Amino acid sequence: MDDQEYCYLKRKVLTRTGIDLDSYKSQQMRRRLENLVFSNSCSVVQYCEKLQIDPDVLRKLQDFLTIKIS
Repeated sequence: MDDQEYCYLKRKVLTRTGIDLDSYKSQQMRRRLENLVFSNSCSVVQYCEKLQIDPDVLRKLQDFLTIKIS
C-alpha cells in the first residue's frame, strides 16, 4: 500500500466509522490494514467500495479496529 492509498483508506475509514486512524502509530496501523485488505483479495480502492456497500465488511473493519469491552 503506497502513501496515497493509505491516506485514501484513512479518509474512508474516518467517514464510514468515525475512527481517526491518525491517532494510532502509522507504521503499525498501515501494516494491519494492508493485511486486512489483502485478506479480502482486493485493492485498496476495491476495499473502500466494499465498505460503502457491504455492511458485513464495515462491521468486520470496526471489529478489527476496536476493542469490545463487556
